[in-house]
Amino acid sequence: MGFALSASALASGYNFGTQSAAAQGSANANGAEAADASTVYANPAGMTRLKGTQSSIVLNVVAPHVGFAGSSTVGGSGSGGDPVDLTFVPHGYITHQINERYTVGLGLFVPFGAGIDYDDNFAGRYYGQQTELKTFNLNPSLGIKLNERHSVGLGMSAQYMKAKLVRKQNGLVLASRVNSALPSAMGGVAPDAEFGIEGDSWGVGFNLGYLFQPTEHTRFGVAWRSAINHKNKGDAYLDADALAAAIDPYTAATYEQLRASLSRTADGRADVKTPESLSFSAYHELDSRWAVMGDLTWTRHSRLQQIVIQAQPITTTYLQTKWDDTWRASIGTSYRYNDRLKVRLGYMYDQSPTDAASDVLPTMPDNDRQWLSLGASWQLDKKNSIDVAYSYIFIRDRSIDRYYDSATTPDVSGGVTVSNLSTGGTTWGRVSGEIRSHAQVFGVQWNHAF
Repeated sequence: MGFALSASALASGYNFGTQSAAAQGSANANGAEAADASTVYANPAGMTRLKGTQSSIVLNVVAPHVGFAGSSTVGGSGSGGDPVDLTFVPHGYITHQINERYTVGLGLFVPFGAGIDYDDNFAGRYYGQQTELKTFNLNPSLGIKLNERHSVGLGMSAQYMKAKLVRKQNGLVLASRVNSALPSAMGGVAPDAEFGIEGDSWGVGFNLGYLFQPTEHTRFGVAWRSAINHKNKGDAYLDADALAAAIDPYTAATYEQLRASLSRTADGRADVKTPESLSFSAYHELDSRWAVMGDLTWTRHSRLQQIVIQAQPITTTYLQTKWDDTWRASIGTSYRYNDRLKVRLGYMYDQSPTDAASDVLPTMPDNDRQWLSLGASWQLDKKNSIDVAYSYIFIRDRSIDRYYDSATTPDVSGGVTVSNLSTGGTTWGRVSGEIRSHAQVFGVQWNHAF
């Protein structure tokens, strides 16, 4: 599924970070503005402010950078190259006013994502080399205008998730399980094996919103999104064909016997519960040209304390995270230059759920970040407008000092005389160093009133 893949450097945890170019221009501070159909995501109560039928189509382009400098006790000191790519992420929204009281809407957007892929020389490759997390959310919503001051909204989310993890297995360790003398006989050099797991799932959640307008020029909003349970199921493999070929000259076993013993496939599973969030927002028009706005969002990242990857008889791996709950704060302003042009400016501080260097995932580096955003809206005619936005994301350098997590070791007993170590635990070493990241985000949005 190629719908979207976010850059791991974009937002804290594995949140994507922005679902609207109009919101991006104010660094996501405009949750109570409710000026276009993207309010389906920000606050469904805001739909009651939209007349007729309106749509917004959004494209975000993410240009991230992640660099690693460090070493591992067993993986050397390879930096892993440039592990992130330019990414294109679409979103879409539509609202329809049934009458003066009820408005319905539909959103299709990317709430979460992560993507990183290090080269084969990465020092931490035995812990993790590649991570992909892709999601999209289908969100039908209903907005209800209670009176001129109060509106509420509710929605249901059907969320699709696809996840993939790849890491290397130390060839010398696997060779020693075939025969303890093999690492020495091979001169201490053996090709890595590769473990991978890929799965997907659907989950269901819901969201609520409230909008209070005490005056014509002031609005306050509250929005909540629920957690969603995902039970990702798919396929896992251990590819050790190259290792089997390297061992073949040193054993009486044939290549086919070695390959059958070392390379495996299995059913895989990894359960993930996405975090709920609670947002408070405010919007105030100072005069006919200037407006100020703000947003404060709490996210329950503490739901993710570890990820358990089950792929027996190959392995069961426990990825410790120990994440904490986080806060995100945004402030922004807009200036209406004339009837057709509005410009926006915003700043956001986004807290990381990871504090200790020992809890950092090399394949999902994270730290506190700051957004600086600039945007503009151009009214093309009575029915069409365009929003554009640019954000630069400053991310604090992240130290990492992590021991590899415990996992049951691969069972390599079939066809070869080995000790069956599949029920034991092992530690594969320690990776330490520093990860430096930043990102640029470009957004464009077309709004159309039918």
